Amino acid sequence: IDYGHVTMQSIMASMGHSVKIEIINELRKKELTVSQLARHLQLARTSITRYIQDLLDELVITKARKSGPEIYYRLNSIYLRYAKDTIDRYLDEAILDADKLLW
Repeated sequence: IDYGHVTMQSIMASMGHSVKIEIINELRKKELTVSQLARHLQLARTSITRYIQDLLDELVITKARKSGPEIYYRLNSIYLRYAKDTIDRYLDEAILDADKLLW
C-alpha cells in the first residue's frame, strides 16, 4: 500500500469531521461492524456506511475480518503512524517559519 498521498490536507479530510472522529474513537476500543457503530453512535447505518467508505478510501481503517454477513473494521496503525509523522513534520516546519519571522 502506498502512503505517499498522506498530506496535511488528506489527514484533515480524513479526521476533520466529528462523526469520523467518533468512529475512530470507537474503533480504538475494538473492532466493530457498521451496525455496532450505528448503535454506539446512535446514527443511521447509511450514514455510518458513508463515513466508513471514506475512512476505507483514505486508508484510516481496514477491514479486519468477515463473520457471516458482517464485516468488522479496525484502525490502520500504519496509516496512523504516517499521519503522525506528517503532522509532526508540518508543525516543526511551521514553528521554524514562525521563529524566522521573529528575527
